[in-house]
Amino acid sequence: MIRLKSNILKALLCASLLAGGSAFCQEAKEIVAWGDSLTSGTGGDGHGWPVWFTELSNGTKVLNKGVGGQTSTQIKERMLAEKDLHAKYSVIWAGRNNAFDQKGTVQADIAAMVAALGSSDYLIVGIPNGSKEPNNGPDRWKLTLIDKLNASLKETYGARFVDIRPVLVAAYDPANPQDVKDHADDVVPASLRSDALHLNSAGYKITAKTIHDAYLANQNK
Repeated sequence: MIRLKSNILKALLCASLLAGGSAFCQEAKEIVAWGDSLTSGTGGDGHGWPVWFTELSNGTKVLNKGVGGQTSTQIKERMLAEKDLHAKYSVIWAGRNNAFDQKGTVQADIAAMVAALGSSDYLIVGIPNGSKEPNNGPDRWKLTLIDKLNASLKETYGARFVDIRPVLVAAYDPANPQDVKDHADDVVPASLRSDALHLNSAGYKITAKTIHDAYLANQNK
């Protein structure tokens, strides 16, 4: 609890100092985003989370390495091949396209990517669920596996894990009937999605802010 409060205070302090041009908690000039369509920004009308991150940060550019449809293994292979980028701060959002693999593939792929970085300059983003993966009905098993995967990643990466699914689910509009239903089903609300799974600009903005807050909280640790 003490450490959590310290991180929150540090994030707030960093945000304040960065606005004033302080060198303390200075943000990197460029970070790398590894992932699939959720990183490339499908559905965001040109405003995926990397674009929002730059706008929310102190001008930090995000090199978008998101490729739609790729599994965590394909993302890992691309990342490992681009060794010149391993020294940069990295945000890894991998595993949505093979989230139901029960062989530990996603965890192993992410571990390999982290090992290649050789530093603690990274964040791991959790797996969200869509409208076809509710907490009830015959497809409940899908959300169970997603939650299991996220719990595993959180246990492994601690403060460097960004648990985005509950953040998005909680950001529903209580005046929107479909959002209310989605919240009851424990899925990302329709007002933040462009389709059954991909986010819209508003959803990506929330994602970017959540990633940015975690990024600031982990600076100079």
